[in-house]
Formats: sequence, C-alpha cells, structure tokens
Amino acid sequence: PWGLTVSADAGARRGDALAAPLPFSQTGALRTNTDRRSAAALARITHTTSRADLALTALHVSSAQGVAPEGHLDPAVERVRFWRVPAWRQTVVVGRARTATRAALLEGAVWGALAAETIESFASARYADLEDAQDDRDQSAGARARVETSGRGVTARALGFGLLSAHDRTEGDVTDRFRAAEWRLALEAERDGPIRVRAGVGLDGFSPLETAGRPSSGAFRAWAVSARVQGRVAGLEVWAGLARAARFPTMRELFGGALGRFVLNPGLAPETTWQAEVGVSRTRPGLNLRAVAFARRTDDTIEQTVLEDGRRQRVNLGGSRAAGLEVGATARRGAARLDAAGTALYLRAQTDRGDVRLPERPSSLARVAASWLPAAGWTGALEAVATGPAVSLGPDGHVPLGASLVLGARLGYRWLVGRSVLGAFARVDNVLDAQHVPQVGLPAPGREVRVGLRWVG
Repeated sequence: PWGLTVSADAGARRGDALAAPLPFSQTGALRTNTDRRSAAALARITHTTSRADLALTALHVSSAQGVAPEGHLDPAVERVRFWRVPAWRQTVVVGRARTATRAALLEGAVWGALAAETIESFASARYADLEDAQDDRDQSAGARARVETSGRGVTARALGFGLLSAHDRTEGDVTDRFRAAEWRLALEAERDGPIRVRAGVGLDGFSPLETAGRPSSGAFRAWAVSARVQGRVAGLEVWAGLARAARFPTMRELFGGALGRFVLNPGLAPETTWQAEVGVSRTRPGLNLRAVAFARRTDDTIEQTVLEDGRRQRVNLGGSRAAGLEVGATARRGAARLDAAGTALYLRAQTDRGDVRLPERPSSLARVAASWLPAAGWTGALEAVATGPAVSLGPDGHVPLGASLVLGARLGYRWLVGRSVLGAFARVDNVLDAQHVPQVGLPAPGREVRVGLRWVG
C-alpha cells in the first residue's frame, strides 16, 4: 500500500558545440556563454487503499547558466544582450488524492511553488563588466478538481482549476510586486459506442491583481468549446474535430521589460483560435498509418516587433491563418521498429503591410527513425530530422532561415544480469555537424558524442 520514489541528479557542461563559426561575440570552439550546471532532487510518497489513492511529491531544482549572445549582430552597432543567470532555483510540492464512489470518480490536487532567479547584464562578450542585475522571486499556489460520472454509455466530467501567483522583481534599490490569478471551469460529456462523440465547454479567466503601478487592461475572460466525432468506416478509424480556445498574454508579456530589451504594451489583448481537423488511421498487426488535415484561424495573434531603437515590443497582429497536413507511419517487427512522420504547414499573419510569415514556424518538418532494441545483445538506432525554411525576427525585420537535415545515431550492447539489464552505449547527435539555426543568431548545437553505461534493476 505504500510506495516511495527518490531521485537525485547533477550535471555540468562547458558549452554547446558549434557547427560553424559566428561572425560576432565568438572566440572559441564552443558557443560563447552556453555553460551550465544543475542539480535536482525529487521525493514522492504514495499510499493506496481500497477507498483512495494519495500521493505527495516534492521537487527542488538549482541551476546556473549563461545565455548565448546573438552572434549575427555587431555589438558596436546593434543592441546585443550579454546575460548570465548565476542562480536559478525552484521548489515545488504537490499533493494529490483520488477516490471512487458508487456515483462518481473524484480527483483533486493542490500545489505550491517557490522560485528565485538572478539575471546579470554585462557590457561585452568578456562577461567581466557588470552593467545591471535583476533579482526575481516567485510564489504560487494552485488547486485542481475533477468529478467524473458514467451511466448508459455516457461519461460526464466537470473540471475546476485555480492559480494564484506573485512575483517580486528587484533592480537596484527598487522592488516591483506583481500578482495574478488564473482560473478555469469546464464541463465535458462523452458518449461511447460505434460512433463516439465528445463535446465540452469551458470558461477561462485571467486577472492581473497587482501591477507595480503599471497600466493594465484589466481582467480577461474567454469561452472555450470543443467537439469531436470518431468512428470506423470501411476498416478505417475516422474522426473530425472543432475547437475554440483563447491564449491570454502572460504577466511577463504584459509587464516584463527584460532589462530594457522590451517596451511595454499595456493594450496587449488575448488571441483567440478556432481550429478544425479531420483525421484517418489504419491499424494492422505491427503497422499503423495515419493522416490529419487541419485548418486554424487566430485573431489578435500575439507576436514581437522590432522598434527603431532596436528594442522589441509585443503587439497584436490582425490575425493569422494556417492550414496543414500531418502524416505518419509506425511499423514493428520483433525488436525492430520504424517511425516516420511529416508535417507541411502554410501559415500567414495579417498586418498593415499585408500578409507575412510568422517567425520560427518552419513550412515543413519530417522525422524518420529506425531502431533495433532486443532484450539483450547489440542495439542500434538511426534518426533523421528535416526542417523546412522559416523566417526569424532580426533588427531590420524578418530574416530567412534555411532548411536543415540533422542525423543522429546510437550503438549499444545489453547484458542480462539476473533480473537486471546492464547496457553500454555510444550516441552521436548531429552526425554530419550540420548548421541548424532555429532562431537567427542562435544556432542549435553541432556534433555531440556521448558514451555511457546504464543499469536497470
């Protein structure tokens, strides 16, 4: 009836590998200011009886790291961030309970969290001359409850969620305090059978309670709805869905200046999205094929823009429209497995300059992975990820990002030792040392090689 889980880990690295040198703020083979170290500990205790399941979890994380500078910008001309995070800590405690009665299933959780962070800003890539510092302290507490009941093939659910958070930000001798509340109430019903139907409605809310004297547009409210129909037609699993949801601007987006990097926009409004999809899948022993077509309409899309002085501001665009197709396949035979998936996306935002692309959304993404994983003996895996062209936000507007192909490989050997498994492995990420840039000036790591041992008791 009692269970206990404990874990601890620690790690450190000097920095990320580079596939190609950067024109500015780069002096060595590793990416400037990408060192990091971290440590974490977790404990979880559970108790199960015939009437209820109880669990208590505590997690603590402590880390420090650098923030890579924009290597495509000349610090003598542009505003370049030279930041470090010398301290980042978070502690979370979660309590959970679940019980079933004759009438319903009841589930609830409560949690509390404390977090602290220090951000330092330096004058150059030498990270020796401290210009500014910001200390952040956060406290939050939340609760969630779910009630589910079933009868005559229909399952009904009710959900409630609430979160209170506070944030203290100190720069120099000035401390600003922010507080916010978030909540959700939702109802959902699902009917089982040859044709399964699910529908739900919810009301979401977000309220900035304290804004350190900064202008606020007040509380936000928004309805959320969803509907889905699923059934079998000619041996195929077919479904269609429609949903509406809103994304509220976060406190960081509303009131975060990021050491002078952002200009505040007190009129920032929520974005609202309607999305529709139609999907089909076919499953046979050892094989699954699937495809989903979707369309999405978003009003008041939240994005960033660059001002004339180089600072950024979050704004609401006129909206955005998207359409896409996802396809995938999974095949298994013994210890062998093959996974393939791909997505094609057309996405445009409406602005006063006409339709434009949204940053960091590639037009296509594909992944193919093959693995051989027997219980004992040689193991291996190969993976290829292809990313299509995209754009990123630069000082003068959108900057094109090229397509990329990243390959990974893993080779290992497993020994059965009683009821345990001992494994040795070598893994190579980005085998071709390809230059992959998901955001302008901030390339993804180049080739990395890892070797290790793994014991599973």
